[in-house]
Amino acid sequence: MNAAAHTRLLADIGGTNARFAWQDGPGAPIEHVQALPAAGFPTVADAIQHYLDGQGRGVPPACAIAIANPVASDNIAMTNHHWAFSIAALKARIGFERLVVINDFTAQEKFYFLGGSSSWANIRGLLTNNLRGLQLYEEGSYDSPRIDVWGISDKNLFLE
Repeated sequence: MNAAAHTRLLADIGGTNARFAWQDGPGAPIEHVQALPAAGFPTVADAIQHYLDGQGRGVPPACAIAIANPVASDNIAMTNHHWAFSIAALKARIGFERLVVINDFTAQEKFYFLGGSSSWANIRGLLTNNLRGLQLYEEGSYDSPRIDVWGISDKNLFLE
């Protein structure tokens, strides 16, 4: 097996930093980790090329990019930075044989706070069945005292 054929660039792209690392193949240690300020590069391709040039190893055949952003098509437009790119165009520009881009945002914790009960209209079911990993906090989950912010009870408000 040709170890060079399995080398890969690993990237974690965020709005503040773009982190890069090198892996010589499956099971090999992740090495040469470097964080670059995203603001220092006009495009994600420029940041990748800067990292690769600094390593002096050339372009690996594969690259995996984790990005805290939806990945629904070939076109990626970051929501927390000005970078936007086509996956196919990035692959061609750098010269990767394989490029995988995944949505790293799924790793973020999800919290939803309700002032009332999520039992009303089965809101709990709607939220928890559609948002994997949701941490739901509702009336009774808080230590603060119950207050009626409207000056009228919910029931009386709906009856009016």
